[in-house]
Amino acid sequence: MTRAQKSPRGAGQGEGARTVFSLVLAFTFAACTQTTASTSAGLIGTHDLVFVDQLADDGTLAKVTSDTDGNLVANGVPSRFLFVTSADTNELRVLEMFRPNTTGRDFMRGPNPLETLSIPVLDRPTMLATGEGRNDIGQRATSQYVFAARPGGAEVSVVSVALRRQLGGRPLSLPAPVTAISASMAVTADQKPGSTTLYVSTWDGETSSIFVTDLDPDTSVADAAVRDATQKFRRLTTIDAHPMAALMVIAPLATRTVDGSPFCDTQPCLALASRVNTAGKGDSWLFEPGTGRTAKLGFPGPVRKFAAGTITRRLYAILDEAECGGPQCGGVVAVDLITGASLTGFPQARDVIGRAFGPLRVTEGLLTGLSIAQGAVVAQLVDTVDDAGASDIAGVSQQYDELGAFASSDGLITWFSGNAGSVLDYDMRRAIVKFANLRAPGLAPDGGFTLTTPDGGFAGAFIEATVDAPSALSQTFRRTSISVTGALPSEWSVDVSDGYFLSQEFLIINEGQIPGLVYLDATSVAGGSTTLNTQGYESRALVGDTVVFFTGSFSTSDVYECGRAKVAAINTGSINVDAVPCTNATLFVVRASGLKPWMVVGSVDGYMGRSAPGEQFTYSKPLILIPADVIAERTAMTINMATGGLQGEGSYLAFALTAYITPLRVSIDSTAPGLTKCS
Repeated sequence: MTRAQKSPRGAGQGEGARTVFSLVLAFTFAACTQTTASTSAGLIGTHDLVFVDQLADDGTLAKVTSDTDGNLVANGVPSRFLFVTSADTNELRVLEMFRPNTTGRDFMRGPNPLETLSIPVLDRPTMLATGEGRNDIGQRATSQYVFAARPGGAEVSVVSVALRRQLGGRPLSLPAPVTAISASMAVTADQKPGSTTLYVSTWDGETSSIFVTDLDPDTSVADAAVRDATQKFRRLTTIDAHPMAALMVIAPLATRTVDGSPFCDTQPCLALASRVNTAGKGDSWLFEPGTGRTAKLGFPGPVRKFAAGTITRRLYAILDEAECGGPQCGGVVAVDLITGASLTGFPQARDVIGRAFGPLRVTEGLLTGLSIAQGAVVAQLVDTVDDAGASDIAGVSQQYDELGAFASSDGLITWFSGNAGSVLDYDMRRAIVKFANLRAPGLAPDGGFTLTTPDGGFAGAFIEATVDAPSALSQTFRRTSISVTGALPSEWSVDVSDGYFLSQEFLIINEGQIPGLVYLDATSVAGGSTTLNTQGYESRALVGDTVVFFTGSFSTSDVYECGRAKVAAINTGSINVDAVPCTNATLFVVRASGLKPWMVVGSVDGYMGRSAPGEQFTYSKPLILIPADVIAERTAMTINMATGGLQGEGSYLAFALTAYITPLRVSIDSTAPGLTKCS
């Protein structure tokens, strides 16, 4: 997943190659630590993005290797530039991930050094692509062209990376409106950029066509060639009645097969995604131009944007939110492009712990842009443990072989690890319990326990507990003991795994109201029993729980308890109560009691389950982020319950968890220029 290189806390990355690749994807740090990066970016409409290399001084392709001591050795600068659309101003902006001899990261400056560079292109650019090839060690390498387009526009802008301007003086004209673009780059024998081939999908209302044209590798002399390129477009293939939503050139892989036979193994092929099929949904498939053969892509739904993995073995995509009518079903997914089958195609990829990859998303906005960079090193914080078992916060350089970024309509750009299948956590410190207290009851007039006085006032006390969170860590989890002294002594232990929880407060409540089983209505009251409508929450109840009967109405603020009974049976959609203590009851509340009177609730996670004194409580849930070094899932939280300490209905132990989950991302205001901030 990652390769970690520790650096002293507070130290920089050093000079040379270490500096070159320190935080290649430094957007967040540019916004957080470099004040000039957020003052004049002028980004309005961050629909798409693409990473572009800087060639070496001798014109050879960028790559990064390791020497015998494990230090990174650079040739050129992989992914030095991040081209981003500024659609509302009809321009592209360029973020420099690294500047020679400085630690600064900022948007590239224009002729006026006080302003960011703006590259005028066609109106409303929302699609970007660059030519991609593979260097001699199989790493992603890019051409010196960036292409910009928009859906519905019959033109494509060609931008020179070296000259930082649109070539030819105007966009290329296409015979029909563009729906998707991609590009590939040939690599010469001496490891220099060869010709770049631009692929464009168009739709004329009846037929999709894939057009291609070739551009000279030397962009400095390409103006005339670009002006003539419209006449050089040739039709590669057509697809009837299926407009294309996405297009991506896939580099050949010698070991790629379908049903055991070679497929796209020596020549590039195309990943295609249609907007509709005969069922009104989209399809996606791999197309081999030389033979016309196709193979399905096993994405879990229709997709509308592709990004190729850096070593040709994986293809990423953004799911089409139109399938379910909203962004909640979108996200980044991936398939593996190694071994396919006729019936199932190429399978959905797996994350580092073996689950289906994605969908990845940490935003409510629509995902708009997606790109994958090669072998970046990201500076992150992490809890470390020395030989004596003591922990400290250290700076760690995490190298990600396949590091991705996706943009969203709310202005967020978020980084993720393709190999791990997880959004990156900037702050990788382990989750820790930092505070706990006990809500102790007072004595009721009848000798029992109560949290309120007869007139509704406060009864009892809050007792602060002692929290012992030892320095020693066990991989990605931490065990904490909680001790309460005084009149209600008790000992608790909590084992929290990292990556599962947002920061929140957890409560262990004695005989509390069960969420979802509060103020129920009765479906029948007859024959000495009551049946309550539980609306799917009946699994939270147990036989023997207490049901409190109330009369009155909230509208008149005259709700009063009129009796209690026990749960006698649990059905599908209802529970039976073994009595009718008051026939005029209109509202019903179920309280935990009986064999499992303690209930665990999180202020973010909500109802988590039930337990009893002296038991071990476990809670499992999916990971939010996969922390570094995780190789298997484990229980999210384990609590060894005290044998006592909670007395009286509603008394509770509360403990606060600090999770340190901070997705590595940057927020760009999508409506006004000059407003960039950390998120």
